[in-house]
Amino acid sequence: MLTLKNSLYLLLETVELPKYNSEKDFGKFLQWLDIYDLPFLGKGMSRTVFDLEDGTVLKVANDSFCIDHNEDEVKIIKCMNGQLVPELIDFEPNYFWLRLEKVEKVTEKDIYNYWVEQRAWIGNLRSGISIPFMTC
Repeated sequence: MLTLKNSLYLLLETVELPKYNSEKDFGKFLQWLDIYDLPFLGKGMSRTVFDLEDGTVLKVANDSFCIDHNEDEVKIIKCMNGQLVPELIDFEPNYFWLRLEKVEKVTEKDIYNYWVEQRAWIGNLRSGISIPFMTC
């Protein structure tokens, strides 16, 4: 059953989101977020991730100094053209939050299975596999 918690779009359609004119409004956003008590997935040094329970997640900057992490992720995702990155569903113009496709952790075994077995790719796989970085 779809509830308000399950879709950020429904939240945005049914609740007036505070107007954000600058990073100074970040506190208003955090207050808005507290009202909805979204399911918590995890927290890092710069961002907290919530499960929207519709196949997407909400990545929220932990404070106004961490907003640039969201901005950087938007730039990287756009640069990668959907290759090896989650789908960017939506983001707040000041980068307070990102809504992304929910993805599962990929293991070294998963990478081996994809590149060696499924793609018949023969290469030198070692620990610390790296994928060539994009040049945008």
